Amino acid sequence: MTDRLYTLDSKLLEFDATIVRVDQAGENSAVVLDRSAFYPTGGGQPFDQGTLNEHRVTDVQASDDGGEVLHILDGPVDWQPGIAVRGCVDGNRRRDHRQQHSGQHILTQAFSETSGRETTSFHMGQSTSTIDLDGLVDRGAMDAAERRANEIVFEDRAVHTHVVTPDELPRFPSLRQSFTGSSIRVIEVDGFDQSTCGGTHVQRTGEIGLIAVLGAERIKKTSRVEFVCGTRALDALHQAHDVSQQAARALTTSPDSVVQQLRRLQESLKSQQKRIKQLFGEVSDKLAADLRSEARSHGEGLAVVRVLEGLNRDEAQLLAAKLCQEPGLIALLGVQDGLEARLLFQRHAKLVSPAMGELMKRVLTRLEGRGGGSPTAAQGILANHEQLNAALETAFQELSS
Repeated sequence: MTDRLYTLDSKLLEFDATIVRVDQAGENSAVVLDRSAFYPTGGGQPFDQGTLNEHRVTDVQASDDGGEVLHILDGPVDWQPGIAVRGCVDGNRRRDHRQQHSGQHILTQAFSETSGRETTSFHMGQSTSTIDLDGLVDRGAMDAAERRANEIVFEDRAVHTHVVTPDELPRFPSLRQSFTGSSIRVIEVDGFDQSTCGGTHVQRTGEIGLIAVLGAERIKKTSRVEFVCGTRALDALHQAHDVSQQAARALTTSPDSVVQQLRRLQESLKSQQKRIKQLFGEVSDKLAADLRSEARSHGEGLAVVRVLEGLNRDEAQLLAAKLCQEPGLIALLGVQDGLEARLLFQRHAKLVSPAMGELMKRVLTRLEGRGGGSPTAAQGILANHEQLNAALETAFQELSS
């Protein structure tokens, strides 16, 4: 078994070890040592990085039985068992992981204290981390937990690591236990929290610096809470400040008035959109009449075939509906709506055929688009605007045949 040095000293970054075995991992080597300070992925926490001698450690994994730690290197090595190597763990990455994981323990207990919500899982991402709670929480509950968590951080309480046997667990009456075994590691935040955990942690809560709850996502009847700690919290603060300043400059207002100014712009935009819709409704009858005069015969009736420049999807739908008020008329329209190239097919409701949904599917199959619809109306999306004319001509030829 690999002696995991980080279990008792999470600040340990450099160590000497002896090679036990070297396996091949694709084009790279996987090295097993007799002892290691490298943390392997597990418990919601990513692996450490660093070096073994001159080679980069790009991944660290535990064996299937959990006994060995495999260090995946950035290339092959010809090392033999018994050779001594020097390991160096990336200090910045380790410090970040210690801050996030210790902060998670404190935040978990803070939610338990303030709202009675218990944590069911933890995930540490590259920029933010999350915990899943067993119920729903609102912003007030998040603020209360955040304040309580930061009280524990600012009090700079000691964080103890205990490695005990199952018989010794009664020493920890408030233990939050997530795993068992012959040797159990307990992380204790002095006077606040006791949890079984295999991850790397700070030695005092003050090392975490700050815990910031960013928000929560509802997942059925549970909550996924997003948070950052330590340096990540500082980075998030700088990012939020920069965005606020840029928004204020763009709106020519002060940062504390950005939200109010955005609301004004939103109301103004809604009013303008409503007016544009009214104006288009007034001119759409004339547009529909002009398009009907261009209708092409397809053997059994007439079809308007046109790419509509300058119109969005809603305006094109309104125009198609007005065109198809004419008995026997079919509308085959294309429109560039934002970044999407859209097709709109529609027919008069009293026409027995053709089925617009089936016609759309045949056209999209040829052009690798997606969409569908009913017998009377269908919509599709193409890869780019250049395909619109070709798609409409294909649809017209299908009608003619």
